[in-house]
Amino acid sequence: MIKENISKLNIHIIDTKVNDASIEVQELFDKYDRILVDAPCSGLGVLRRKPDIKLNIQPEDLDNIITLQKQILNNAAKYLKVNGIMVYSTCTLNKKENERQIINFLKQHPNYQLLEEKTIFPDEENCDGFYHAKLVNCVRMIKVKLMKTIYDFNYEQLQMEFAKFNYKKYRSDQTFKWLYRKRALSFDNMSDLPKEMIQNLKDNYCIMPLEVVEKQVALDKTAKYLFKLQDGALVETVLMHFDFGHSICVSSQVGCNMGCKFCASGLLKKQRDLTAGEMVAQVLYIQKELDEEEQRVNNIVIMGCGEPFDNYDNVLNFCKIINHDLGLAIGARHITISTCGLVDKIKRFALEKCQYNLAISLHAPNNELRDQIMPVNHAYKIEELMDALKYYSSLNNRKLTFEYILLKDVNDSDACAKQLAQLLKGMNAYVNLIPYNQVDEHGFKGCDEKQVLHFYDVIMKNGVKATIRAKHGDDIDAACGQLRAKKAKVL
Repeated sequence: MIKENISKLNIHIIDTKVNDASIEVQELFDKYDRILVDAPCSGLGVLRRKPDIKLNIQPEDLDNIITLQKQILNNAAKYLKVNGIMVYSTCTLNKKENERQIINFLKQHPNYQLLEEKTIFPDEENCDGFYHAKLVNCVRMIKVKLMKTIYDFNYEQLQMEFAKFNYKKYRSDQTFKWLYRKRALSFDNMSDLPKEMIQNLKDNYCIMPLEVVEKQVALDKTAKYLFKLQDGALVETVLMHFDFGHSICVSSQVGCNMGCKFCASGLLKKQRDLTAGEMVAQVLYIQKELDEEEQRVNNIVIMGCGEPFDNYDNVLNFCKIINHDLGLAIGARHITISTCGLVDKIKRFALEKCQYNLAISLHAPNNELRDQIMPVNHAYKIEELMDALKYYSSLNNRKLTFEYILLKDVNDSDACAKQLAQLLKGMNAYVNLIPYNQVDEHGFKGCDEKQVLHFYDVIMKNGVKATIRAKHGDDIDAACGQLRAKKAKVL
């Protein structure tokens, strides 16, 4: 059987070991990129091909099997490299051996994320039933205390922080200018601060909390950066060039829990929120590169990995920092926050009455279709979303942007265009039609230029303004989360 499977998988380099899988083997730690755990199990509920077999599983037998499965899973977790993939498989329909086993494993191993989970019942596909779960080892949990980046503080917060050390208010002005005007990356370079203060800052804070792991540059000069944070987590940032200036697309979370079916970000589930400073650092790293060309960042869009309103406080603080006159002084109307439609946070944002732009990732004109491609619609139906947006518009005289990715034979029909126009008619809003950057894992296809233009024409003729976003980074991993997912070997 092993030889047969090796042949099917086209594997050429074989390292065969015979061990008791329940016993930990230290020499195997962090050795493997892929592990299949074909776990011993009870076989409950799956014996289709051999109905004459009668199982006589006693409660204590089942407990012993579950304990053995747990031991094998925990050992396999130690053998898997960072960013490696592990598949757990059983021939049982007993949830204690399947879903519950994986839930408990994830609680014990927070560095693992569930990528895929599937149960095949005996009546399906003419086979015995089975269960499998696909997991990724994202990052080993670092036990040392991570230093807080000084970028986490907005101007007022930095004043309060410095007050704890009895520093005078003008010291926060000096520090803010060093960080954002002079782009200092070392406290030692802040020459007008006292030496004792510099040492205290070095003892309590870091400045740049990330480093670049990979940078891809497209033919159109679009650049995608893969950054590694202090805890080893990976995030992406994109620099785009337009006639009106340079725009940066910022990530707000490590991974994403929204689960949009067409998006690469959700291939790796949310690991944690980014701090305001980790978002600021994405911008400042790229701004330092632009400084060499005497250029500056003109626009910020928070449309990278993660759902910004699922990290509401940190995202708003990030906006405040980069908008401040002593900071990067990026105008509020040049900062756009995107959301897939968290209604409670949209209502909260309405009360902020700030000048930041709001964009809605809509992508479908009706509940039936949106339910299929955007799980958030199960929580907030389109009617509830539209009511929240009308409430926002009643308090803020700001034009809304509705983002609409065109997916071939999914949401690109004339009927969809007309429904979309009907939904938005009368609102202070426009539709931004987005050509799809294909993610092979999902199977969706983008529309050709002719269909994109036709969809645009139907919307415009039905009384709603629309634009077509120019494609960027076609020849690199341009889709949200795509580069990070490839680094994690999910794509």
